[in-house]
Amino acid sequence: MDGGKNAAGQTLEAFLAAYDPGRYDRPSVTVDVALFTLLPEDPVRLGVLLIKRSDHPFIGMWALPGGFIHMDEDLEESAYRELREETGVEDVTLNEFGVFGAPDRDPRTRVITVAYFGLVPMGELKPSAGDDAADARLFSIRAFVERGKDADRAMLALQNGGTYLRALLRTQQARKGRVTQERTRIVDGGQLASDHALILGKALDRLRSM
Repeated sequence: MDGGKNAAGQTLEAFLAAYDPGRYDRPSVTVDVALFTLLPEDPVRLGVLLIKRSDHPFIGMWALPGGFIHMDEDLEESAYRELREETGVEDVTLNEFGVFGAPDRDPRTRVITVAYFGLVPMGELKPSAGDDAADARLFSIRAFVERGKDADRAMLALQNGGTYLRALLRTQQARKGRVTQERTRIVDGGQLASDHALILGKALDRLRSM
């Protein structure tokens, strides 16, 4: 324990005893998982695992597996647990690749999500819906990118049988001083819940860079 005192003359023990955690707003934290595989029926085609939400918010929409962390878990443990509970998938390797925290991304409250991705060998991904997922399926996924002078546009096209999902993203370079930043926003999320089109797009970028 820290043996020093702060400007108010408090030891760490006294500071913690007097600390009020309600003094600051506390966002909720979730995890989301983009899990990819090659499809057995088309080995050059990439597939991604999605669940269909059975409850509000975004009821009936397709989403990445995920959910709220438990207070006694680290983030990675939460990602594996949520994946297992919602899809029955275990024994995969997940890697963190981004944090998404737009203030309006969830209508319930301020929710910040930590995103993970993984790549599973062809034929080994056999999902089954559980927990608050009404369905769990593998969708083929392709990204069609149109390069522009001021911005790039990417259309995500997903399919499972007769179910088709589309989403449109726009990426623009913004220069601040000597630093150039890349900003991507959702133009049309289609039937993908929340900002999951954005998370999927970023996960695909990360997968391509491996």
